[in-house]
Amino acid sequence: MPQTQSNPQLKSVFLALITKYITTGETVNGFEMIPADKLVLGLPANIDAAANGIVTAEQLAQALIYLKELNSAIKIKGLMTWSVNWDANTDFGFMKMYQKLFSN
Repeated sequence: MPQTQSNPQLKSVFLALITKYITTGETVNGFEMIPADKLVLGLPANIDAAANGIVTAEQLAQALIYLKELNSAIKIKGLMTWSVNWDANTDFGFMKMYQKLFSN
């Protein structure tokens, strides 16, 4: 069975690796380079916005730890949701859940 980004046990690893590939321009894997200081990850605001695509704060925190272990020089610009209206409908739960990870 193929491993995908929708596997909850692998979401942290997926996010860390895709970020590493994009920020280092791993052309062997077909990625164009985007400098880390310009890269903003986009995630769904809540379960209603993308059922199995939701990433918990714990999964994102673990992804940032994995990313640091892979390459401590990679520091991404931040995080955004592609579904801001869903966030507004849930009293900005997305923003509240993740802001601590990027506030320092």
